Parts: sequence; C-alpha cells; structure tokens
Amino acid sequence: MGFLPSKSGPRVRKLKSVQGIEATLIFYVPPPDLQSVLQDCMDVLGADRRCCVARELTKIHEQFCRSTLGEAVRRFHGEATVGEITLLIEGAGPSSQDSDVPAEVLEMELQQRIAAGEPLSQAVKAASRELGVGRKRAYQAALRLAKASRPAGES
Repeated sequence: MGFLPSKSGPRVRKLKSVQGIEATLIFYVPPPDLQSVLQDCMDVLGADRRCCVARELTKIHEQFCRSTLGEAVRRFHGEATVGEITLLIEGAGPSSQDSDVPAEVLEMELQQRIAAGEPLSQAVKAASRELGVGRKRAYQAALRLAKASRPAGES
C-alpha cells in the first residue's frame, strides 16, 4: 500500500477504503508518525487485528514486534522510534455477515439494480455495500445472472 497520508483524516479514509481487503496490508511508516498511524489503524481496523512492526528490514539491526494493533499501540506509546518502519497488518477475514446473506437475496438485489439501468459494475458495488457481502461474491452472482439472461446459443 505504500505510505499512508500524513494527516489523520485522510489516513482514516484510506484505511476505511482498505479495511475489507483479505490480503495482508503493508505500509511504510515514518518513525515520528508510528504512534498516530497505529492508533488510526486500531480505530479503523480493530484492536484485535494482528500486525507486525518491522524496523530496519534486511539490515544488521532489524527488529520485529508481532502483536495485535491494540498491543502495538500500548507497546509504542511514548516511545521514540528510529529507522525505517514497515507495518504489516493481517488481512480481513471472510465476513460472517457475508455468508449470512442468501444467494437469492443477493441475486434479487442485483436484478433490480440492473433492470433499473445501473451498469453492472455500479450494481455490484452498490449491492455489495448495501448487503454487506464481498464484491467478489456479488460480481460472480452478477455474471451468473448475465449468463442466465442471454438467449440460448449466444456466448
């Protein structure tokens, strides 16, 4: 992900935009910003999300602090940190709410949006947000609907 914005407001917006990603999030953090970055990460992503604060990677004095975001906030509180900091944060797990939404409900929501003239990508994004399901699942459902609605013999 690279560097997060230096100010808290834009940083929180960026973190909210990536909070559902299931892959590990990797950020470069300027040492003076470590405490505020960890605090914003904990506030947005949750205190129980696992993380690793890595300092001076590939150098003779490399160090790793593996913990949760909540523990990292406490650990680095008031500590002057120096060196290159890389923050790795565990990806989001599959949403339990996602699996609770029946396929029929998702498909009906998508059908209504597409019938109302929304482009497929917008319908997927809106249905995903509205129902709290993963975009990948919503997109796969939309593709199934599009395939089912084609006349026989068309590809």
